[in-house]
Amino acid sequence: MSTTEHLPEQTQEQIARREMAERIWRDHSKYFEAYAGVHGLKVEPSPPKLGTFAVDLEKGVVYVAVERFLERGYSEAEIPAYVLHELEHVREADALVHSCGGVETWRAHGKRRKESRRYGILDNCVDDIKVNRTEMLRAPVQTETLFRFYRTRFNKGSADFTDAPRHLQFAYSLLRRGMLPDESIGVAPEVRAALDELDAVRGPSGRTAMDIMTDPQTEMSTRLALQERYVEPLYERLFQQDVVERAQSKDQQEQQPQQGGEGAFSEEYDAFDAENPDGAFPDDALGKAVEDAEKAGALSQPRGGQPSDAAAEARVAYAREHGVSEGDLTQYRRFYEQIAALSDPETDRSVVDELRGLFERIISERQRPRMVPKHPVTHGHRLSRPAQAHIATRTGDRHPPVWETIERKEKKGELYGDIDVALVCDRSGSMAEGNGQKAVQQRLAAGLALEALTDFADLVHERKKELADDLTVRTQVWSFGDEAVTQELKPLNDELTEQDRVSVYRALGSTSGQSTMDYAALERIADAIGADEEKLMRERKLKKIIIVLTDGDSSNTTALKSQIARLREMGAVVVGVGITKEGTAAKKAYAPDGLVCEDVVDLPRTLAELLKKHLADVNIRH
Repeated sequence: MSTTEHLPEQTQEQIARREMAERIWRDHSKYFEAYAGVHGLKVEPSPPKLGTFAVDLEKGVVYVAVERFLERGYSEAEIPAYVLHELEHVREADALVHSCGGVETWRAHGKRRKESRRYGILDNCVDDIKVNRTEMLRAPVQTETLFRFYRTRFNKGSADFTDAPRHLQFAYSLLRRGMLPDESIGVAPEVRAALDELDAVRGPSGRTAMDIMTDPQTEMSTRLALQERYVEPLYERLFQQDVVERAQSKDQQEQQPQQGGEGAFSEEYDAFDAENPDGAFPDDALGKAVEDAEKAGALSQPRGGQPSDAAAEARVAYAREHGVSEGDLTQYRRFYEQIAALSDPETDRSVVDELRGLFERIISERQRPRMVPKHPVTHGHRLSRPAQAHIATRTGDRHPPVWETIERKEKKGELYGDIDVALVCDRSGSMAEGNGQKAVQQRLAAGLALEALTDFADLVHERKKELADDLTVRTQVWSFGDEAVTQELKPLNDELTEQDRVSVYRALGSTSGQSTMDYAALERIADAIGADEEKLMRERKLKKIIIVLTDGDSSNTTALKSQIARLREMGAVVVGVGITKEGTAAKKAYAPDGLVCEDVVDLPRTLAELLKKHLADVNIRH
């Protein structure tokens, strides 16, 4: 008889479970490593003393505790799918805290989850759809396992949620519909009405708000912003109905609701936590990881400490050569991935690709005149139809239409010789209010414009020999707030250096201005326009577009209107974009070229549309 047989039953179960967990890890560790490696993460088994999931964002390591899934009754076949699910949650959080304003967004998000269990459940239900969709996209083999969980385990396999409080019916319905869209669900009439109301919220392309929020390409910050705006008000309305009903029920007369009414639903909340696979991952694990990484300065530096391989050393050398740190350059590269992922909801095409198409058209209009053949004619430069000519000679036709001549194809019309685009960005303190999305999206919008216009300039340079008319594309970035932050962030030229990229990126992440001196930035732009440049603008040989982004009233509306009028008199196009309803004043101040972008997540696409609009007439025809 072995020693193991004399141990208490529980201990034997523990040993057996631990041995199974170790075997599962051995069988699947390479798979987990490959999956996590795409996101720059590493996976390691959780140390015995830890015994749970943990994260080290400084090192980029996720400690996986397979045993925790076994403890919760999940089978060996199911566990790989759930491990990948947790890795996606870590990847999402990691990407957020390394983004512009990400740490602040994460803190606000974590605070809400800690203070409100009901918010945590809703957030979990919405986010799980997105995480699962991402996993199924990257690991299709796990699709059926995930589907099976919602068919058989979630809510004990039932699609009837009517026994749950209304707000939980709503959250559970979102998750089940997101995973099993073809299956019907049972909910209270009020919940059905709330779901229908949410379904009615659609983007310009017809996609629902939920579809956009849970798209694998949607950043966590964007998802949270949309969730707060469209989902939470409906959820809160149902919760308040539940609080009133629960307080009035006979069996709850003696129990006063606590925690804003949440105490009355503690049993239901506990039941959700018990059956949710995410329960294997401690709630505070990611929060602690972010705090530790921030203290160590790892969120602004590349992972893994000092580079050791040749590729890493090359990256360091490249950054040093261009006058920036590798950490800053790495951050910008991650930021650029967000720019590249932006899409037009109308066409589902990349916004960057659409702009490139516009630039290609502009260049094609400037091709040098070509010699093109014209035929058939009776007299010309070259015989094009010898057989027909032979027949004509035999028949006595002395002037058959068998020749071709060459004619010069001219481009008619007046063309702008240069294009200048100046971005004037708001760094007043109000841009950081709420969840900081205004600053985040402004930085994305500015980055999109700079990178797209730089592509345009590079394309012009490549095709220079083909162009009949010179064309220069220059960009400039200014910021405004109080005097301290009203400054030129990128000089007016046709380059975008790595220093420019990092400088603009870092500056737009700081919104410390105590006033809104937009007029001062415009005044300095106007002062820098010399007589020769103004002459070109008036003669329509230079198109100067100045786009101002702002989320509030100017500190001096009179001075602002004066500078707008001054620039327009010179021949410049001056456009004002108000960010959210707080920026409504921009529509009037910049009329007729003033508009309001009410939904902050639309700001990058709004700026792209402005570029397309104001560059479309670069090739003017009379």
